[in-house]
Amino acid sequence: MPTMSKERKKCVVLSCSILLILIILLIIILVILYFTMFKPKSPEITSTPVSLDSLNFTLLPISLNITLGVDVTVKNNNYAAFKIRTTNTSLYYHGILVGEASVDPRVVSARSTSTLNTTVDVDVATMMTSGSFLSDMASGSLPFTSETVTSGKVIVLNAFKLHATVDVSCDVGVSLFNASTNTVCNTTIHV
Repeated sequence: MPTMSKERKKCVVLSCSILLILIILLIIILVILYFTMFKPKSPEITSTPVSLDSLNFTLLPISLNITLGVDVTVKNNNYAAFKIRTTNTSLYYHGILVGEASVDPRVVSARSTSTLNTTVDVDVATMMTSGSFLSDMASGSLPFTSETVTSGKVIVLNAFKLHATVDVSCDVGVSLFNASTNTVCNTTIHV
């Protein structure tokens, strides 16, 4: 059996050493890229104050129709798209559910911002069942609580996944006399 010459052995050892160094460098570069650029980050989600899209109020005969608008802005800082599966908005009057709305699933592109718009028609007949309805009507201010839940995920390089659920809770005061709203919102992100 022929043996390898010293020069040939040297060449094979040098080639294997260079290949090993290149593989180690490639792994180091991939780890650095993951922890700097490709690591999934939570999207920044904010809620703009609830707007009063329509208010029709008459005293004689008593009539009340209310439509509230809820806008949620999603800023995706990732190098991958953020896929929003569900967005549900519920509107409560003194703890009683008086309106619901959903936004269709969508994708927020990488490193971009998208606004989810929805409107909620208020069920005034259900509001009337509350013992506070007449006193609120007399004061000219209707207190609501709006809760919006958005859930989705980021997938980076088809390998790394980050699921996120965002809860936006807003206390909304609707003034009947000047047709305006006063809103205070709190956002909670669950990763």
